[in-house]
Amino acid sequence: MRGIGRATGAMTFLNALFTGIGAATALPLAVEVQARFQADPVPSAGASPLVTRAIEVGRTEWGGSETPRIQVEIRSEIPAGRGLKSSSAVASATLAAVADLLGAHPTPFEIARLSARVGRSVGLSATGALDDALAGLVDGVVVTDNRQDRWLLTHPVPPDWGAVVFVPDRTHPPSPTAVARFAGLRSSAQPVERMVLEGHLAPALDANGLLVESAMGYDFTEIRAAMGRAGAIAAGVSGMGPALVAVGPPDRLPSIGAVLPAEGRQFSVGRLGRGPMGGGRS
Repeated sequence: MRGIGRATGAMTFLNALFTGIGAATALPLAVEVQARFQADPVPSAGASPLVTRAIEVGRTEWGGSETPRIQVEIRSEIPAGRGLKSSSAVASATLAAVADLLGAHPTPFEIARLSARVGRSVGLSATGALDDALAGLVDGVVVTDNRQDRWLLTHPVPPDWGAVVFVPDRTHPPSPTAVARFAGLRSSAQPVERMVLEGHLAPALDANGLLVESAMGYDFTEIRAAMGRAGAIAAGVSGMGPALVAVGPPDRLPSIGAVLPAEGRQFSVGRLGRGPMGGGRS
């Protein structure tokens, strides 16, 4: 007997560390988790605190005191620590797999809210990253209030948008270590918050990216300019970076990718925003 859970990575339009409001949409980088009851009563070694906590939360939420221990197997395509929401996706997919194993049927929003709780409890996310978790489970650009774990609204992704993702070969620190840096830019981010609430996604991507560069000490000025000349509509840092995402017409993606540095990795996405679970707001 096994349970299966799936989620994806995501890209950022507004980092919630600035104002508490976050906006993100799915990227087709998959996480799949298989959950099974554990025959050995001794806890398995090697599981990360994030995965261990997600299993515990899932057992408490959908099981009972007599529920056997659960072990999981995780397959992830998301590079960790680059701003592409690997932690949120792993937590969400683990919770979904535990729910499936226990015969529960939570909505994507319920899973995302629990994922945010897990992220906060293990110290990986200062806000819980509800926007990131939800974006990896549903379609569209989700906008959330991460201070209250509320799903505010969803914008459709422009149908003529693809993306090029540039992933430098370095990682970012956990978000709690950068709270003060982002808080200092709160007033500068408030116009970006209005942009995402009103659905002005391209300027929000640009403006949020500049603010994250300032907070984190990145400098992608030349790369963003080259992407723009190659046909990008907008470009910005995803999460806390260092991944950089440019959106543009699908037929321009090869040209946009061609101007990126040889260091690091890149991939193209023909269409944004397809979460694997679907589902409606709860």
